[in-house]
Amino acid sequence: MSDEITTGGEGTSAGEGHQPSLKAAVRAEQVRVLYSNLLPVLGGNFLVATLLAVGLHKHVDQTLLAIWTISLYVLTTARIPLFLAYRRRSREKQSEPRWAYYFVLSSFLSGLVWGTAGVVFFQPGDSYMLILVTLVIMGMVAGSTSSLASYLPTHVAFSLPAGLPLAASYLWVGVGEQTFLVLGILLLFFIFMTLLFSGAFQRTFVGATKLRLANTALVTSLMREKEKAEEASAAKSRFLASASHDLRQPLHALGLFVGAMEAHSTNTELHELIGKTKASVHALEGLMDALLDISKLDAGVVQPRIVETPLGTLFESIRNEFTPVAEEKGLRFRVHDCRFWTRTDPAMLERILRNLVSNAIRYTDSGCVLVGCRVRGEQLLVEVRDSGKGIPAEAQGVIFREFRQLDNPERDRTKGLGLGLAIVDRLSRLLKHPVRLWSEPGKGSVFSVEIPRLAPRAMPAEPEPSPSLNLLEGIHVLVIDDEVAIRDGMRTLLEGWGCRVTLAESGSDAALKLTQMNWAPDVIIADFRLREGETGLEAIAVVRELYRNAQSDIELETIPAIVLTGETEPDKLKAVKASGLPILHKPLRPARLRTTLNRLVAV
Repeated sequence: MSDEITTGGEGTSAGEGHQPSLKAAVRAEQVRVLYSNLLPVLGGNFLVATLLAVGLHKHVDQTLLAIWTISLYVLTTARIPLFLAYRRRSREKQSEPRWAYYFVLSSFLSGLVWGTAGVVFFQPGDSYMLILVTLVIMGMVAGSTSSLASYLPTHVAFSLPAGLPLAASYLWVGVGEQTFLVLGILLLFFIFMTLLFSGAFQRTFVGATKLRLANTALVTSLMREKEKAEEASAAKSRFLASASHDLRQPLHALGLFVGAMEAHSTNTELHELIGKTKASVHALEGLMDALLDISKLDAGVVQPRIVETPLGTLFESIRNEFTPVAEEKGLRFRVHDCRFWTRTDPAMLERILRNLVSNAIRYTDSGCVLVGCRVRGEQLLVEVRDSGKGIPAEAQGVIFREFRQLDNPERDRTKGLGLGLAIVDRLSRLLKHPVRLWSEPGKGSVFSVEIPRLAPRAMPAEPEPSPSLNLLEGIHVLVIDDEVAIRDGMRTLLEGWGCRVTLAESGSDAALKLTQMNWAPDVIIADFRLREGETGLEAIAVVRELYRNAQSDIELETIPAIVLTGETEPDKLKAVKASGLPILHKPLRPARLRTTLNRLVAV
């Protein structure tokens, strides 16, 4: 096996620049296994030596037997401090070569003591002693394989001095006795095969250790890269949160002024110019909204509201929205009716379908785009099919990433931003509606969304539309924002809708002005980020507290409030979400603000 372990450096491997370190690491693992097995080995030495002494005490000289047994006990006991000294060292210190040398030396001395038994207790005329001594010594040689084979020098240091004296005794006597000669040769062969097996075991152990170290190095390298990626992502989020807020402020004010100009414009040429300006503002708003959607989904502040939903209603909305778009491009756009219901968040599922259909129309030059559903067991497959250019197989794994567009190298904004499929991917995982793709260049693409299937049922009766009224006429609106341009824009827009407006730059400023004017707002509109670290939530609380302390007829909870925010930072988005107040994101379209105000004052 190769000694190379990639360390993450460019063109550098352990085999090239760090091979000694790899060998040292492997040897440290070999020695670690030796020491982990040492206590059982020492216990076995004590036990076998005691049993051998008991078996021989009637057949050999007692003094000689006592000297041998005590020598083995002393040597075995002396190895215990070696084990304890090794265990007390740090892992780095345990990797020092001296611990391998100490173990090899102690194993050699132990082998010598066992080997002397093959000489001093070898009595050719006593078959009992021959069998007992041979079985014990050869058993110790064989048994040492499992505990010492991870590091071959240690096994050699023990096996040769332990086994060779006994084999030599058989060969010496075998000069005049063929049986002993054959037994001596067999013992030599046994020792050789044991060492051969030990060598094979060591090669396997070393190979497995190198592989494990390589995997560990790879995992460590991947963890480093993951940490770098996470830090880069966090830095991107911090930049996006800061930059998007700063960009949203003037864009938000611009949108307010354009909305106010549109409401008051009577000049045809000026109205056309305002329309073009409005289209540019909406394009910028689309980019900011897409970035905000990505940020909110990544922050986990968006939670689906799962309800039983008729697919027919969603399909009808898709048909009405995209039929004019497809006809303008000369495409056939068909939406098959679907009578099934499903359990989903209808707004999120509609967003998925809108993004898929928008992409299909954008990248289809001729032919048709089809939306329909198919039954698949207890599931439904909602499919968006197109006859477009198709997507190459090698690109299908990356199109769901941010800003990935296969056919827009010039970054033409009319071809989208490259965020639609990224939002689809996040929403599908949030809803647990898997999205699958089949595509082949020149044959178009099929995106399918798998959703639960519910039985068809009658559609609920739609309420009759109420007469159109200007619900905002004469209401008092308190606007709290630290940007002068935005306050002026809000005044112009709201007064154009018939509202009476009070402007403030902070909670304390609002409380002061409301106290002087002696009136209570019908609605509070507050920016989330104000000066000196104050938030819109705190400013709203100050105003509400003002009326509660005054013991007026207005209760704390009855002053409706709207929070405007350009934040994309996850923690701040969660704080706004937790307030329970309506949230409108900058840049704000006037129509969206008016709809929200109408809903609040109609309650």
